[in-house]
Amino acid sequence: MKQYKTAIIAILLIVVAVVAFLLVKNVQNGEPNATEPPAPDNSGYVFPFSTDQTTQNKIAGIECVGKDHLSLEKQNGTWVCTTYPEIQVLETNVKSMIAKLYSYNGAIVYEGAVTDAVRTDFGLDGQTKLVITMKDGTAYTAIFGGMNTASTAHYIWLEGSETIYLYAKGFQEGVLLNKVGLISKTIFDFSDIGQIVRATVWQDDVRKMELSATISGQAGAARDWTMSYPLQRDGNNGNIEAWMGKVLSITIKDIAETNCADLSVYGLDPASYSVSFTSPEKTITLHIGNKTKDGTQYYASVDDGNDVYLINESLVTFKDSEPLLYMDKVVYMVMYTELSKVHITMNGVTRTMQYEFDKDNKPTYIFEGHRISDIYSEAGESFTRLLTSLYYLEMTALDLPGVPEIQGEVLCKIEYELRDGSTNTVVCAERDDATMYYYVNGEYVGGYGPQYYLTSSAEKYGVQGCLDALMKSMNLSE
Repeated sequence: MKQYKTAIIAILLIVVAVVAFLLVKNVQNGEPNATEPPAPDNSGYVFPFSTDQTTQNKIAGIECVGKDHLSLEKQNGTWVCTTYPEIQVLETNVKSMIAKLYSYNGAIVYEGAVTDAVRTDFGLDGQTKLVITMKDGTAYTAIFGGMNTASTAHYIWLEGSETIYLYAKGFQEGVLLNKVGLISKTIFDFSDIGQIVRATVWQDDVRKMELSATISGQAGAARDWTMSYPLQRDGNNGNIEAWMGKVLSITIKDIAETNCADLSVYGLDPASYSVSFTSPEKTITLHIGNKTKDGTQYYASVDDGNDVYLINESLVTFKDSEPLLYMDKVVYMVMYTELSKVHITMNGVTRTMQYEFDKDNKPTYIFEGHRISDIYSEAGESFTRLLTSLYYLEMTALDLPGVPEIQGEVLCKIEYELRDGSTNTVVCAERDDATMYYYVNGEYVGGYGPQYYLTSSAEKYGVQGCLDALMKSMNLSE
């Protein structure tokens, strides 16, 4: 019988040990256990109150001492930061913090008198704490101590009690608010970013680019962007939308200084880069200044405010992008269905492409007066390639400000006669040995491109190469 009792006791001890191990392991892994009732005498909550709505309404003050030292008071039903009154406190952030008071529970690791020696053992030096004050003046102070050996949980003691808990470190991270935790981290808080119709960029306080959009109003329809500065051109919708997506995704990482008296210290007066978005609702401007010493973040400010924020450097990938990226770089383009004739003059010789359309708007190609009977033949494909080569004439760089005089040789002239009777002329004029300026109807377009757009082979869509290939396919070579 004695051996039987000894076996029973041994089994019970093993079960208790396993349960205790699993409980502590759960806390050390930082996993909240709010959905399950705490095991008797083994776990509990450091604050002796719940966070139901009734209790929340009784909370009148919050003091967080950690990364920042914040004191919050509820004044006329609104949370106000008394240590930084200039900060506009986001009410939902404070409510979320209060709700987290009971989102975790802790394992009891010590019960008894909490002497100075005990406090030292658990790292409870009072440097990190959370004070909750109720309307009746009752204050509860939770002291955060050191971490367990796995660095996954903190020791916490409610001042005046005789219990020390081990809480997953997510608890401290959730309830100890810092300055940035009080505000909205969203910079461009438009209710509908799809309604943004204007974007402006400045560098060192000098306007660099301005864009405007037309919204059709049809469901699912994309915005149609136009550049008005530094050139008046159609926008590159895809590149503009991609750029906007990057800028709009930037959020505030931290607050460097509130109510800064000298923004120039952070490179924000003037800012090295500013971008402004406008919708019918409002205009919001982000200013980006210097990098932090470690290079991982930028200093930033918003609108005319003098609070200095930190944003992640990895998100700012667009500062050095040139306006050329956001405009339609093709010098001139028109659908072939709108064309009647195209005259191409190179090396003093003019060649003429012609389009005729039947009643079903099906084209016939004519080159130098010779009709191409099959548009899918080698000659027909060469004809199409020649027209395509003209659309490869695009700006690869801007040359602003001013209008350069046409100097030297006119390398190529293209006259587009449209079916409506209008004519548009593109001129490629020598800029230097390797590049050429572009003019449309006598007006400088603001940029230039490489001469190899004219001289390359047909395989590379060079205009001269495509002309030669079409001449050869039609047995018209001289």
